[in-house]
Amino acid sequence: MDLIRWQDNDFGGYLGFAGTLPDWFCQIWKPDRDGDEWVLQRSAMAGRTDRVRYGSGADELKARAEELLREFAASIGAVFPDEERWQALRDFIAAENAADEEFRQPFHESAGLWRQADAAISARQSVLLQMSELES
Repeated sequence: MDLIRWQDNDFGGYLGFAGTLPDWFCQIWKPDRDGDEWVLQRSAMAGRTDRVRYGSGADELKARAEELLREFAASIGAVFPDEERWQALRDFIAAENAADEEFRQPFHESAGLWRQADAAISARQSVLLQMSELES
């Protein structure tokens, strides 16, 4: 999940913005003529003195910036959902719903098994709706 919106800066690097804040959260500077290391600089927002990191490329430092933002947000009590876990749960629910749809096909609507399968599908659909509401 990309938590930081990246924008090219005027010096061949990037500015990283988080959330709705108008000021940058971090910057990535390309190597100068004498060096080969890229530089990640965090804003003073997090209140730490170790605000500079070095790396071999912009992608490496963008990933590190995402980690730093997660650490900062966690330090003030915020959490971000783990997208892979959410997707795994969605996939599981979809598979269970498909299995119940297939299971109930041969049964007449008045059969108790049909109603049980339908209730299970409805309950899982409710979980998906709640997940979507939590994400927005």
